[in-house]
Amino acid sequence: MSRATYVFRKDKRGRVRLVDKRRAAPLVRADDARVYVIGDVMEPAKHMATGRIHDSKAKFRADTRATGCVEAGNDPAIRRPAPSYRPPDLVPYVQRAIAMLESR
Repeated sequence: MSRATYVFRKDKRGRVRLVDKRRAAPLVRADDARVYVIGDVMEPAKHMATGRIHDSKAKFRADTRATGCVEAGNDPAIRRPAPSYRPPDLVPYVQRAIAMLESR
């Protein structure tokens, strides 16, 4: 007997249900997809190792690599502690739902 795979989906009332993966609607429809483009253009910046002024991210990074330097980001998330949230244990609920579906 082959086992079916189930995924969580919200019904029309907003309740989360287990649905057969083959019959589940996709989470994101193709017409909802958005395009996000990060351009190569930047404000002119002086490269600290070469002294050249660049208005292209690719050229700036190429100069950085050519001089043997490493580009370090400025993302403040690196300094933030990891979140302490622990997701609930869903295994018993999933097992119960599968047992209910198999007993039909």
